[in-house]
Amino acid sequence: MPSHNGNEAYSKDKFIYNKENNTYTCPQGFIMTCSSKEETVNKVYKNFAACKSCPVKEDCTKSERGRKITRGEYEEVYERADKRYADNKDLYHQRQMIVEHVFGTVKRTLGFYYFLLRGNEKVKAESHMHFFAYNLKRVINIIGTEKLTEYFKARILLLFLSITENKQKWVQNVILSCSNVA
Repeated sequence: MPSHNGNEAYSKDKFIYNKENNTYTCPQGFIMTCSSKEETVNKVYKNFAACKSCPVKEDCTKSERGRKITRGEYEEVYERADKRYADNKDLYHQRQMIVEHVFGTVKRTLGFYYFLLRGNEKVKAESHMHFFAYNLKRVINIIGTEKLTEYFKARILLLFLSITENKQKWVQNVILSCSNVA
């Protein structure tokens, strides 16, 4: 995230956080202390006195008083995620090529922006329907509706034949068992 002036040399990630002292060190080496109360969720760090005499203040901030850094309660989680992303960029690019377009298509083309149902099982079933619709659309685009219709007709015929065959075997078994009784 760039600074307010757009200079990447002074973005928030260039300010080093010291967990032990609960301070930030700016790229020029000035210490920014926490000015928020202990119970505050989003802490504010600043050193306006150092900013007044800083030679690169114009590159860092537009504020007349000086630069402020805000640190949220989940900042450590964000930093770990950013580090994991930076260490595995190839893996993330591969994931984008393989999986991400599917979710984009399901959301934008098919219009599934949110779930209509509530509860884990219901949402799971709804998401399965979303992806069934996506897969069906893909199959139609790849092989066409005529071949897909032929395939379904053949599957239904096979199912009917297997049911009929099983029914015939069952009837034969009943007849055979009846003849043994008599």
